[in-house]
Amino acid sequence: MKDTVSASFKGVQWKGNVYVGLFLHMVLMMVLYSICRVAFYFFNTDYFPGISFQHFLRLMWGGFRFDLAALLYVNSAFILFYILPFNWRFERLPQRVASVFFLVTNGLALLANVADMVYYRFTLRRTTAEVFAQFQNETNGGKLIFLFLIDYWYAVVFWLLLMALMIFFHKRIRMEGPKLKNKIS
Repeated sequence: MKDTVSASFKGVQWKGNVYVGLFLHMVLMMVLYSICRVAFYFFNTDYFPGISFQHFLRLMWGGFRFDLAALLYVNSAFILFYILPFNWRFERLPQRVASVFFLVTNGLALLANVADMVYYRFTLRRTTAEVFAQFQNETNGGKLIFLFLIDYWYAVVFWLLLMALMIFFHKRIRMEGPKLKNKIS
């Protein structure tokens, strides 16, 4: 049995492997989402009195499951791009487009998480799509965003730190792959 498993992985290149790279990208984002969840709790501890460490861990587990679903939604196009068996996905331009797409979509997801840390104090619930309906008739949206950035500068700094971490580790994950001779296989 052991020989069969070893033979199955013989010749597999782990460094730069597209599937290992996808896995590492998803782990990176789950770590960043978890950091956001812990920051959310500490930023809003006044609203969660008397939570034991065991209860906190249970909340983290529930948040992990939610984040995993969100992660797959946010990154579905990125994942699909890399699992389709086309040789051009490893060329320079498509790689750069995929990289920018990954950073922008996940940066927006992190921004929503960080904004939710602050917004929770006003609604006492996590942000949903209803937030857009609440602000659709605002005529001074730009001014509100500017005031938000000034009043909650530390949330902006936290988001920029998360972005720097994401970019730093994203650049270290190589996504290379074999040029397939037989695409059907």
